[in-house]
Amino acid sequence: MRTFGIAFIGLSVLASVAVAGDRGGKTTGQPVPTRKGNVLDLRDVPAAELDTKNESWPLPGVVYGPILPGGGRRARLRSQMVGSRVRVEGMAAGEPPLQPAHMTSQRVAYEGGIIFVKGVDFARRDVGGKTVRVVGTLRLEGESVMEFGGREPIKVQKYYYLDAESLTVIHRVRDPVLMAPSLK
Repeated sequence: MRTFGIAFIGLSVLASVAVAGDRGGKTTGQPVPTRKGNVLDLRDVPAAELDTKNESWPLPGVVYGPILPGGGRRARLRSQMVGSRVRVEGMAAGEPPLQPAHMTSQRVAYEGGIIFVKGVDFARRDVGGKTVRVVGTLRLEGESVMEFGGREPIKVQKYYYLDAESLTVIHRVRDPVLMAPSLK
C-alpha cells in the first residue's frame, strides 16, 4: 500500500506539471515575472529562480498566502520569501545528512513539488512515508562541494529548504501548497 501511495503522488505531481506547463509553445523569455492584479504570470520567471535542485520543472517554486474571501490567493516566488515563516503539508521522505555540511535528503512532497527539510530528524521521529505538517523558516542554501575521503568532490546546486520549528503527523492534507500566513 505504501508503494502505491508513493507512485500515486509521483504520478499526480507529473500530471499537474504537464498540465500547468502547457502554454501553447508561447514564452516571452522576459527576465521578470509579470503581474496582473494579484496574479503572478509564471511564463516570465528569472532563470536564477529555476536554477535550484528542488524545482518541479518547468514550474518555479511558489509560496502562496491563505485563501482570500473571493477564493484566490496571493503568490510570490520562493526567492522573494526567503527568511519568511512558511508551512507545508505533504508526505515526508528521506534521511538526515551524513554530516552537517552535506545536503539533506529529507523532504516533503506536496502538490507544488518538494521542499527539503532541516532541523528535525525524520528517522528518529519515524515519519518517513507519513503525511506531515512542517512549520519553519524558508532558507536558501548556496552552491557547495561535498567531499567523501579521497573520492572526487561532488558539486551541490543551491537549494531551498525549510528550517523546521515544528513537525506534526497529520491524518490528511488540508492545504497542499507551500504557504506563508503573512501573504494576506
